[in-house]
Amino acid sequence: MWGNRIAFLSLWVTLVLFYIYCRSYLPLMIMIITAVMTMASIAAAFVSSRKVTVSMSDSACNADPESRELEYCCVIKNDSFFPAPIITFFVKVRDMSESGFFARKIKTAIEGTAMRRIYVSLNAPYAAYCEGSVEKPRVYDAFGLVGFHAKVEGMAVRCLMLPNPRPEHGECDVPQTETEESDSYFENIRGDDRSQVFDIREYREGDDIRAIHWSVSTKHDALFVKEYSLPMTNKCSVLIESSLKSESANDTKKSADGVLGEFVSLASVLIKNEILFSVYICTENGELMEADVSMAEDVAEIMKMYLSVPLRSQTLCALNEMLDSRHTKKMIYYIYDSSAAGCKDIPALSEEFVLIDAAASEEAENVEEEN
Repeated sequence: MWGNRIAFLSLWVTLVLFYIYCRSYLPLMIMIITAVMTMASIAAAFVSSRKVTVSMSDSACNADPESRELEYCCVIKNDSFFPAPIITFFVKVRDMSESGFFARKIKTAIEGTAMRRIYVSLNAPYAAYCEGSVEKPRVYDAFGLVGFHAKVEGMAVRCLMLPNPRPEHGECDVPQTETEESDSYFENIRGDDRSQVFDIREYREGDDIRAIHWSVSTKHDALFVKEYSLPMTNKCSVLIESSLKSESANDTKKSADGVLGEFVSLASVLIKNEILFSVYICTENGELMEADVSMAEDVAEIMKMYLSVPLRSQTLCALNEMLDSRHTKKMIYYIYDSSAAGCKDIPALSEEFVLIDAAASEEAENVEEEN
């Protein structure tokens, strides 16, 4: 706004000099009219600033995997009868895994008793979990001379950009599902564990008569059968490497995107085979975070968890932490990137480990595209 102020000051200096030199009342009248208009505009801006609010709309913010863009929607409301001729604010987008942020200044206007939506896009070629917020909204007069603080409503909005897709891991060894005793059961998948009832429904021809629920059938004077639940048997674990620091931030993000892409591909196969598995992520201080996955919604939460934790600055792979902690699972998938600094020296592993190299998968994919 300093350009507006300098231009306004230059106009006044010109009018004063013209008045002194020509002794004409015309510049004096122009100065008086301009002063009245300026004061009226400043007063109107002050009144409208008390009624202007800027916020982010959670429902309108999204991540588009096809265009690789994060889009944030800013909502401006003016409950005053006076228009807000100039509104400025900053849209600040912070990467949850880093201390850095991206900020863009927005300049717009809004009529009296109106609402406006402004969409701000941020290019995100790789997987990212970002938080967008509105900061420092101000309402200026029509000349851009004086600004007044406006209100910020609502909370910051977070968007998850999915990783670039990878081929499905159909060739991986998938543990066989067997009915076992379990303390937990799937809420959305039917099974054959007679110790846990999933649902009760009316009898249909071909149903096993051993599944008839006699007490309910007697009460309703019709046959009802019990549908049983599927036990959650934890057959395997997935360790996602987080020590991926490279020479450039772009290479680090590319490695993280590849690792997450392989994880999504593997997770879809395991979920399709109705296999519950645990996911481990190593934090910057060397602790292993654990979470169970049984459905697609859990996969998104794991990605948010991974992209919220700062990537480890040390070049010690998470595999060493897993071996030291002695997590005993029947099968452990280790997803890493051999091109990253922390994944150069992989220790000798037993047959229970299955290695998935994101860098090797990408090279194979590029070769196929060239052929």
